[in-house]
Amino acid sequence: MARRIVLAIILIIAAAALAAVTLILYFRSSVTVLDGPGMVHEDTFDFSGTWLRRVCYYRGGGENGDSYSVELTLAEMEDGRPRALVRYYNRPAHDQKAVEKEIACSSNVVTGVQEIVDRYSMTDWKDLPETDLFALDAPSMSFTLEYSDGTEIRLGSDLEMPDGAYDAINEIREYILLCAGIEED
Repeated sequence: MARRIVLAIILIIAAAALAAVTLILYFRSSVTVLDGPGMVHEDTFDFSGTWLRRVCYYRGGGENGDSYSVELTLAEMEDGRPRALVRYYNRPAHDQKAVEKEIACSSNVVTGVQEIVDRYSMTDWKDLPETDLFALDAPSMSFTLEYSDGTEIRLGSDLEMPDGAYDAINEIREYILLCAGIEED
């Protein structure tokens, strides 16, 4: 009787081990490593036309001494590959420690930001007039899009903001943070 129990336990362990090995082999065979030129996992970007080179959002300078910024840059490296980089800075108040992060991302984040820019027609928001509103000790905000051809679009609390501008800015900022894997409290 004891031998049958031991034999049953050995068979159960062997079956479990066989099932584990089978699952491992299955998942290893279904995931292929693509590391050659033109493969799916290679980050590429078309630098032949005008492209979004830099996105910068800044908010701060209020009476709390807060400072917050999100910056996305895209550069072409010597070998032609793109280098997308997100810089994040958040200091909620002058007496609090700042959180700083610098994260490399896929160049797809730039393509996604450009889609948001196009949807809101943000490239039409040039030469905005200055606002007459001024609040002492109020935080200021600026948002800049820079393109490879030198075109710059700037929005800010010192300018009259078009309808939908704040929605567009927040959507872009949140999209960049999402792509960079940055979670805010």
